[in-house]
Amino acid sequence: MALIVNRTYTLRTTRLLSEYLAQNFRGAKIITGFRLGSLDPALLAQVVNKQKPGLAGVTRGYVDAVVMRNGTVTLWEAKNNLTYAAVGQIEGYLTEWPNTPEAAPYAGMPVSGALLVAYSDPNVAAVAAGKGLKVAVYKPDWYVTDQLASEQAGANLAANQGKST
Repeated sequence: MALIVNRTYTLRTTRLLSEYLAQNFRGAKIITGFRLGSLDPALLAQVVNKQKPGLAGVTRGYVDAVVMRNGTVTLWEAKNNLTYAAVGQIEGYLTEWPNTPEAAPYAGMPVSGALLVAYSDPNVAAVAAGKGLKVAVYKPDWYVTDQLASEQAGANLAANQGKST
């Protein structure tokens, strides 16, 4: 039996990051969904519509936000929980930054990485700090309410699976 769930779904981390950046970086230039890495020439050659070579870039990863302020660039990634995987992910993005054609206007600016999380882990935070990464914890009331509602909906769904009407 297939399970179909009809619901509106908004990523909590997207809202979390948008709110946090709006509150803490007024006046900064903020770009969300910034694609990172070089454009693969082999992939460019395979693009069917040669009039739209940018389509080859959709295979690249993207950082949640790039914030430019006071002559510096910060790459931001938002997560529900601070994990070692998140630390590795932002490190990968920092490695890709210099290879990104769209980052050329910001060449020469100092670049750093930051993670925004609702829940931190002191051990992972220590590793992140040791790598020069900033960790910001932001958990507004709406986040907790939404999380609890999602967990309750999941529990209700699990309880009702398999029941016939």
